[in-house]
Amino acid sequence: MPSARRDEEKKYDILKRDNVQYIRLLFVDLAGLRRCRVFPVHRWLGVSEDGIGLTMATAAMPAWGDYVAQGAGFGPVGEMRLAPAASSLVKVLRWQPLHAIAISGFYLREPSIRAPLKDFPWVCCPRAALTKVLELAESKFGFKFRVGYESEFTLLRAAEPESQVPFKAVDNSVYSHSLAFNNMAPVLDDMVAAIGCLEVEQLHAESAPGQFEIVTGHKDALEATDALLYNREAICGIAAKHDLTASFLPKLSSTAAGNGAHLHLSIMKEGANIFEGFSKGSSASPAAEEAFMAGILHHLPGLQAFTTPSPVSYERIKPGCWSGAYQVWGMNNREAPLRVCTDAHGEPNNMEYKALDATANPYLALAVLIIAGLEGINQHRQLPEPTSVDPDTLEEGERKQRGIKLLSTNLRQALDSFTADQELYKAVTGILGGSLVQAFLAVRMSELSWYNALQGTPAQMLDQAAAQLYDRY
Repeated sequence: MPSARRDEEKKYDILKRDNVQYIRLLFVDLAGLRRCRVFPVHRWLGVSEDGIGLTMATAAMPAWGDYVAQGAGFGPVGEMRLAPAASSLVKVLRWQPLHAIAISGFYLREPSIRAPLKDFPWVCCPRAALTKVLELAESKFGFKFRVGYESEFTLLRAAEPESQVPFKAVDNSVYSHSLAFNNMAPVLDDMVAAIGCLEVEQLHAESAPGQFEIVTGHKDALEATDALLYNREAICGIAAKHDLTASFLPKLSSTAAGNGAHLHLSIMKEGANIFEGFSKGSSASPAAEEAFMAGILHHLPGLQAFTTPSPVSYERIKPGCWSGAYQVWGMNNREAPLRVCTDAHGEPNNMEYKALDATANPYLALAVLIIAGLEGINQHRQLPEPTSVDPDTLEEGERKQRGIKLLSTNLRQALDSFTADQELYKAVTGILGGSLVQAFLAVRMSELSWYNALQGTPAQMLDQAAAQLYDRY
């Protein structure tokens, strides 16, 4: 019996032992929405081998409605297969113990082919895109990546009928305030238990009313991103059990801090974390970790199309908001979108990327981020001098002299920056395929058109968008 079949039979035996009745095939589309299809557990072996039919158009729907984005290349004709990814986790839901989640991928196999379905990932599968980039980085550079995510979210109650938006925050507290934590401790306790205590490193109240953050530890890049999807499901599921809504939308109000999804990344080579030796090298030969960061910094305006890809994302990225509004890097500078983090002894150990939120497809965002970093190595890019102050406090003339520029201030700019950045555009389309990039850009253009059609002041437009999207992310 093939080993893959034995593995699926072992999973099935565990699911039956745990009295699981239903399996949710969880995936994330190009709009960053988590979606699922559900089947009874007795179908596990068949579905794991042959998947469930799903229209290709599912991958190309914008967040604002169930429509296929114009120009995505999809319509009512065309079917892929949705199946549990071979290496993904399958977890019983603490908040609904008769259900389990299997992280899933998109597959496309010709009918005449009898080889295993999972040998044929569909070209528009974001999880397969990340897998491809990780394999490329390892084969060409010997790199493996370890990733940790910060999950910021806001806990909401239903608002009064006369409110402009259908929600209100559970408190009016401030950063790390103990009262906010005390009041929500039963909810947060359940969330940590549902996520898995060994994965959680810390949690605290954040700056906005009702806002909290849960930080999980570093894992291999694909495993960490799979876990991120499950953790978001757990946070939302537990919140609902407490008659609350957990929202990861990057901005819910113009007067409160936004929700980010900061990413911490380490590069492993031959078992060693090369960021532990980080120091800005000579101009002649930048070290690999420096050139990798320099590639990300150089391509950051175009990267934003994938990592902050919603019109609402740009309501969060503002100067003075600790979200990284300028194209700079720094050592432990939280106003830099790209910073080198240090351990308890002040030694560098990872890179943080702050220009990321939960409207991104995390697989695709990380794939493009790594591509940008690898291009930095290919081009021997060098980091400029680190910025050791809030760049917004510098005089405009000094910023110009130091080459410090604002990042994109809206989605239109980010999309244009990506298509204009020919080095990044060619690398991304060359590695991931033009069909995936075409569909992604179409989805985001659809969202931009929807947002720009809203009426009123910027704050009123944000309120309208938040009212429609707050419980979709």
